[in-house]
Amino acid sequence: MKRVVYHRLAAAELIESAQFYDERRARLGDEFLTAVDAVLVVIRAQPERGRREPHGTFSFRTERVPFRVVY
Repeated sequence: MKRVVYHRLAAAELIESAQFYDERRARLGDEFLTAVDAVLVVIRAQPERGRREPHGTFSFRTERVPFRVVY
């Protein structure tokens, strides 16, 4: 399995999104990060399961919170 490496702007967006969710409800940011981690497990095991996007990329939606991981 390949390891996950975040683009620096994607890493910043991930942190900002977690903070956004925490401001909405306590611990929702943690739930968001857990949802992203679950998506990363799927992507690492079966990258072809993602939705095809333009320019040769794929994306996968998280559960419970509206967020797409693009890879």
